[in-house]
Amino acid sequence: MAFTHTDQQELFLPLVEGVHQTPPWGAFMRNLVARTYARRAFLIITLANAMPSQEPTVIHVTAPRAVREPQLDFRRINALGLHPYGQLRPGRVYAIDEMLDFDNPTRLALQRGALAEMGIRYGRWLRVSAGGAADAWLLLVREREDFSSAAVSTLAAIGPHLAASLRTLAALAEQRLQTAMAQAALARLGAGQLAFDAGGGSWQPTRKRSGY
Repeated sequence: MAFTHTDQQELFLPLVEGVHQTPPWGAFMRNLVARTYARRAFLIITLANAMPSQEPTVIHVTAPRAVREPQLDFRRINALGLHPYGQLRPGRVYAIDEMLDFDNPTRLALQRGALAEMGIRYGRWLRVSAGGAADAWLLLVREREDFSSAAVSTLAAIGPHLAASLRTLAALAEQRLQTAMAQAALARLGAGQLAFDAGGGSWQPTRKRSGY
């Protein structure tokens, strides 16, 4: 797939800049929903060094035409017993039908009924892996018409770029964690720190008093 100037402006640059946003990639997700004509979408991000009790980061996006509809319930979708997230091959785009349990008619009926209640008739999944440091799952859904081949190609094309950005995000999170731990250790020791002055031109020493 040949990348255009529009691709660069609407998708790839927001991916690069989005690692510094909180939460990340909001503009990228909004542009992706618009480009693929999705109705609703979410992006789930989990970091390998996250605490067991820490919730994943979830970015929800809704197209203007669906602004009155509820956000996708990723917990309810996860509870349907669809194809396990961890077994999705990174970088491959999956259709919703590929993840239904056709070997169990009862479960299949329950899955389809629940998806219909949530307004999900057509969907595309993409798993992105950052080499064990982080994982992300992207879901785009539509209600009346399936995604076009161009939309699926766009989703497949951004996969490697999203993976690269996810690796950067994981590295930044690790760096911030190490910095916070180091600062906490210095604070406990009452160690001196150095900081730039207001003009940024010279170093001014600062020291936390120990109370002696």
